Amino acid sequence: MEKNSLRVYNDNKSFVDAIKKRRNFSMFQANILAQCYGNLKKSDLKLLNYFLTFIKKSQVYDKDKVYITSFAEMFKTMGISNGGTNYDDFIKRLKFLKEKTNILIPFEMELNGKIINGYNLVSLFENFVFLNSEADVEGSQKLSRQFAFSFNEKLAPFLYELKDGNFFVSTYKESEKSTSKHEEILRNLWRSFQYGNKKVTTISASLQEWRVWLLGSEKATDEKEQKKWTAAKIKSNALKRGIEKLQEHQPVTVTIKKEMNGRRVIGFTLTFIEQSSKELLAKNEALQIQETINQRRLEESKTNDYVSLVMEWAIKTNQTPLAAADELKSNGEIPFIPPQLIPDGNQ
Repeated sequence: MEKNSLRVYNDNKSFVDAIKKRRNFSMFQANILAQCYGNLKKSDLKLLNYFLTFIKKSQVYDKDKVYITSFAEMFKTMGISNGGTNYDDFIKRLKFLKEKTNILIPFEMELNGKIINGYNLVSLFENFVFLNSEADVEGSQKLSRQFAFSFNEKLAPFLYELKDGNFFVSTYKESEKSTSKHEEILRNLWRSFQYGNKKVTTISASLQEWRVWLLGSEKATDEKEQKKWTAAKIKSNALKRGIEKLQEHQPVTVTIKKEMNGRRVIGFTLTFIEQSSKELLAKNEALQIQETINQRRLEESKTNDYVSLVMEWAIKTNQTPLAAADELKSNGEIPFIPPQLIPDGNQ
């Protein structure tokens, strides 16, 4: 790449400012990008989201546009400690990210007078460039080196000048809350299918579509992996676990419904119900009340069991129920004397 053609875009005057601001930057992602999530680990998704924060909603694609950052900024934003080994490992992570972020773009073409549909496999990133800074000559740390990247021109319609209904927005800070890969994937899918400010979002997809989203295109197209990842495993090992974590970190309730063809599960429908702070508080209060009721019912059930145990022991030892209960309590066989065995005047 010629020096004159390298147009660097960095909105911040210093990397210190960039580090402070980056976590609150928005990520605008076209819905189609969701298909590459399954190929990545949680840490890789975090790195991908970091790169997406460099794109602004109003930006127009420029094939010469290159974004630049430093390893120091990436390490701090990713929460990685400095060190030569970490630097080398991070280079491998960058290489892995570039290789695994491939998108299948649907297209149609005319061949022999017929319209044929197909898919074009396109890499999300055009270039990853490792830049040696002037300080390298003086023997400075590797972290001072800069890193430049650009996005593929073929994916420009899915990254720049996005239209309502074809993209979703979140912040890098929101992404940081995710503690698992499947939680991050479900959060991104939820946002990508959400229309406007609607509180209820429904995602209905076949088993194969869920495999692509949750496992990645490579595993989803592998016959052995398809047999391994049955409907039951997708639900228990991916969807349920991801939903549990998502509900911990986001004001949303998610339900799963199996889609059936006879006795065979052919897909799943997830319904996301977003809640306000007041609604979430009311829900938590209702849950606490229900937990209290359940606890009381459990205690009542145990109390009845204790009464039965006391009566059996009273008959066997020819004692009064109260004396038998007192003996069993002293021996540690029951935690307390059931209230119904205590005379009213002694309670």
